[in-house]
Amino acid sequence: MNCGRSYKRKAHLARHQKYECGKMPIFHCSICNYKCHRRDAMRQHLLSKKHENKSTNYYNFSDNENYSCPTCRKMYKHLGNLTRHQKYECGKRAEFQCPFCNYKCHRKDVLKVHLKNTKKHQHVDFQTILCYDSKF
Repeated sequence: MNCGRSYKRKAHLARHQKYECGKMPIFHCSICNYKCHRRDAMRQHLLSKKHENKSTNYYNFSDNENYSCPTCRKMYKHLGNLTRHQKYECGKRAEFQCPFCNYKCHRKDVLKVHLKNTKKHQHVDFQTILCYDSKF
C-alpha cells in the first residue's frame, strides 16, 4: 500500500509501512481522546503538559493493558515488570558494576547479559568472575 508519505530515512518509511500505513490506531489514551499507532508516541503524549497533573497510575491502551510507574512514568506491558522496577530500580542507585568497563545496572541478571553480549568482554571466563565476585 502506498499512501504517498515520504521519509528522509529508510527505517522511518519501513516503520510507517509496518505499523501505520492503512492501519487503525491501536493505542488509545484512557484520559482523553488521543489515538496513535506506536507506543513511543503514546508515551510522549502521556508525558505532555496536558497530562502532567493527572494522578493515574495505570494507563489502558486498547486491547493491551500497560502499566506506568507513578514515580518516573516508565511504562511496562506486564504488572510484574512494573513491580520489579519499583522494588529494585526506581529511585535506587545502580549497585552492580561491570568489572571491565563503567557500565552499571540495578539487577544482576542485566549485568550478566551485558557481560555475555558486549563484544569487548567476550574473551572473559565468566565462571572465574562469578566465583570471584560475590555480587554475581
